[in-house]
Amino acid sequence: MPAKKQPQTSKEITANTAKTNKKTSKKKFSTKKLSAKQSASKKTSSKKPGKKKSSNKKTIKSKKTASSGSVQKRKKTVRKSRRLSNTKQALIIVSIVLFLFASYHYYKIINEFILLNQKDIEIYSSYLEIYPNKKITLPLIKEYLDLAGFSQQKRANFPYSYNISTQNMEIFLPEFHFPNETLQKQIVRLEFQNKQIKSIKSLSQHRTLAFLRLPPVRLVQTKPGVHFIQKNIALHDIPEVFIKLLLLVEDKRFYQHWGVDPRGILRALWANIKAGGVVQGASTLTQQYVKNNYLSAERSLSRKIQEALISLVLESRFSKEEILSAYINHVYLGQKGNRIIKGFQAASHFYFARNLQNLNPAEMASLIAMVKAPATYEIRDDNQKALKRRNLILKLAQKSHLITKKQ
Repeated sequence: MPAKKQPQTSKEITANTAKTNKKTSKKKFSTKKLSAKQSASKKTSSKKPGKKKSSNKKTIKSKKTASSGSVQKRKKTVRKSRRLSNTKQALIIVSIVLFLFASYHYYKIINEFILLNQKDIEIYSSYLEIYPNKKITLPLIKEYLDLAGFSQQKRANFPYSYNISTQNMEIFLPEFHFPNETLQKQIVRLEFQNKQIKSIKSLSQHRTLAFLRLPPVRLVQTKPGVHFIQKNIALHDIPEVFIKLLLLVEDKRFYQHWGVDPRGILRALWANIKAGGVVQGASTLTQQYVKNNYLSAERSLSRKIQEALISLVLESRFSKEEILSAYINHVYLGQKGNRIIKGFQAASHFYFARNLQNLNPAEMASLIAMVKAPATYEIRDDNQKALKRRNLILKLAQKSHLITKKQ
């Protein structure tokens, strides 16, 4: 049996309580020390050494520099975008201005072409009405027909031609529109006797006429706002031989190019290099028309560029027939005093006193020869240069089978 514990005395109890109190006070003191140490260690840990502080500062600085670099990059990108937007705006404004400038000049060129080639204002004399027994002589009728643009031929076999044999006259009358009626194309024969008309017969209609109206004399032909006299001719009234001869000499590829002929430019360049000088030109009919009617006679690269651009504009807007008709009626063919000769019809009347359709191949070649240099190749009996160029054109026409040896 275990021994029973003896009850403690009061002294033992007090001693035991004092021991426990000491122990608890020691524990509290140790805990306080531990807490103080922990707090001190925390303070020391919070207060880092100098090297660690500098590294932290560097990291902060690097963060700041990185952030400032990104800001600067953003600013640069914003500036670039602004510059791009400004350049885009400037390009848009410039393109609009160029478009307006080009369209203005385009319509100006078109309007000038239409104005130059609009229908002429023509002033005519009164027509001459003749009938049997009218007192008028054959020489007077001849003089009147010459003024009206007719020409005397061996046979009256085309419009605006007549033939005289003793007391008879045969006249090939063209179609002509009077205010109240239209004169039909026909061949008539006038018979004269005792200084008067004996009879009027229509050889085309095989009947005798009671009266006949001869086409009036054209006194003036001009355009609104233009102060020079000019004689135009419709394209369908021009002899086919003349058109083929003109294109053979001046622009063989007229119906193939679009206003500017690159092949012609290369051909002329090669010919000029071989000759060691300018012996051949490369201007198309369209370019020649532009040079004569739109630009000055200045020889410069800028003028040639303008000439080419305007030619391209005209070719894009108008047909080949319209351009060819404009060229034939407006080509520069010399000047006499203050009178400028423009167009083949006007030159035909000036040099030969006949309509263009009444000329023979040699006379046509003489007019076409003048295109190159009107002053140099002016039609005169003593101008040997003009005769040589005319003969050269006739040889080209013969080789191309446009005319025969007899012509």
